[in-house]
Amino acid sequence: MLYSATTPEQKRIALRQNLASGRIQQFPGAFNPLSARLIQEKGFDGVYISGAVLANDLGLP
Repeated sequence: MLYSATTPEQKRIALRQNLASGRIQQFPGAFNPLSARLIQEKGFDGVYISGAVLANDLGLP
């Protein structure tokens, strides 16, 4: 599947609920979109990718 089955609104709601739960969240860092997808498939709470890293990976200024 190329696109997420979860809408951005559903993702925001889930993030707010998880943050309000009081449990520790795990957001590993990704260095490109493929690694972000692999992190998502492993079931982490979220993923962090910086704009600079993404721009560098895509060859953008």
